[in-house]
Amino acid sequence: MRILVAGREGQLARALLEASSRSDIDVIAIGRPDLDITDGASVAAAIARERPDIFANAAAYTAVDRAESEPAATHAVNALGA
Repeated sequence: MRILVAGREGQLARALLEASSRSDIDVIAIGRPDLDITDGASVAAAIARERPDIFANAAAYTAVDRAESEPAATHAVNALGA
């Protein structure tokens, strides 16, 4: 099984990568600039390129202080990206 995970630098993606090293599951973690979760064409291109069985969106805007001052970016990632 091949899983493509958006949000390469996050805790969930790192945990999935670590767990996959002990199994026969192939986890590919991807993030910017190779995949922009706010851009549907970027997501589609990454899925076409990697051909996963499962796509998991673990991308999130989690910097709370910055999120408050960047509401449009936060909404793009956490709402529209999902």
